[in-house]
Parts: sequence; structure tokens; C-alpha cells
Amino acid sequence: MPSSEAVNDKTLPSVQELAKEPLIAIPRHYVQAHQEPTALSDSFSLPIVDMKNLIIGEAKDLELENLHSICKTLGIFQVVNHGVSSLLVEKLKHDIEEFYKLPVEEKFKVKPGDVEGDTIESYLSELQKLAMTIFGLMAVALKIDKREIEEMFEDGMQAVRMNYYPPCPQSELVTGFNPHSDATGITILLEINGVEGFQIKKDGVWFPIKFLPDAFVVNVGDVFEGKFIVCRI
Repeated sequence: MPSSEAVNDKTLPSVQELAKEPLIAIPRHYVQAHQEPTALSDSFSLPIVDMKNLIIGEAKDLELENLHSICKTLGIFQVVNHGVSSLLVEKLKHDIEEFYKLPVEEKFKVKPGDVEGDTIESYLSELQKLAMTIFGLMAVALKIDKREIEEMFEDGMQAVRMNYYPPCPQSELVTGFNPHSDATGITILLEINGVEGFQIKKDGVWFPIKFLPDAFVVNVGDVFEGKFIVCRI
């Protein structure tokens, strides 16, 4: 469901305020015409990449071939056994949920660094390490010089974005964010709760993605695709 800013009317309540009460139908202000078809009943199962097997497993070569195939075809996968602390991830989830519980006027008073603090800094540091490990493994899988990957991304910009997707009774009538590809090297996605707000388009249909427990979804971005012309969504 889009935010109130998406319909450009500040007199409308925020999506978070609307979500506090049971909704049977979407307010007409939020209905978006000409929606593309969505597979509402099924989730698309993303391929899984096991970091443990990629690094030290006996099936390392097989996992590298799997990663190579994913990068050439779908360009998005779930990564498990990634090494990021589960305690850190749970702390981050808690802090983010507490932030979203704040009244709208209180959110606007929050200054950068007041929320999450050391938690998000630690999380970003861990994800930077994970991203560089994934880039290195992709380089091996694609037979690319690992140093070239490191030079491209090691000192690159890192950003975080939090998206709010409440349960929606008529999700086929609304748009959270316009369809897009990611203008990044890779994007690492974490699901905070069980609401399936993230979708991918395959064969002309949008599919909701069901995250595995303790997994990240990794999306190969335009920068990597444009540089090596091997990955696509």
C-alpha cells in the first residue's frame, strides 16, 4: 500500500494510521488503475545459495556452478549460512519495529543517529563484509579477476532503506513502489516481519517472495550487470 505522500495529499492519514484499523476495502485515494497481473495465491521460490558450502563445503564447485547459473538467468537469490549474527539481526528488527510504533509527529522529530544507533552501524558493517564476500564468490563463479571486483566496490557507497508494507486487503489495486531494477552492485534485503511486501516480475507476472528464516535476499544490481553483461532480472 502506498504512503499518503504517494497520492500527494497531506490531509489523508498515513498508511500506518490506516493499518491500525481493520480494512475491508482500500480507500479510493489509494487505488491505482492499470495494475499489472499479480500471482496472489502463490509465492515464487527463489534459488538458494549456501555460503557455507560455497566457502568450505565439499560441494563447493557445484555451488559455484549454481551461483553462476543464477547470475546469468534470474539475477536474484536467497543466501543462507551467511555468517551475520542472528542476535544483531533480531536487535535491528526490534529497533525498527519500535521506530514504526512512534506517532507520525514523533518520527519527524527523530534526528539521524537517534534510532538504532550502534545497532544499525554494526549491521551495515556486517553487510559490507557479506557483500564483499558475495562479490568475490561471484567473481570466481564467473571467472572474473577478483581484484577487479574489489576495486569497483570495496570503497563504494553503502545505503540503507526501510520500507513499510502493512497487510493489505486488496493488494492488486495498489502500488507500494513503482516497478524498478536496483541501480547498485547488489542489494541485500532483510524481511522484518511476515508481511510479503516484496515481489519480483517473472514471465510478465508479479510474484510475492517468501523469505526463508534467517536468510537474506540478494538482488544483482544494474552496476554489476552493466559492467560484466552476465546478470539480468
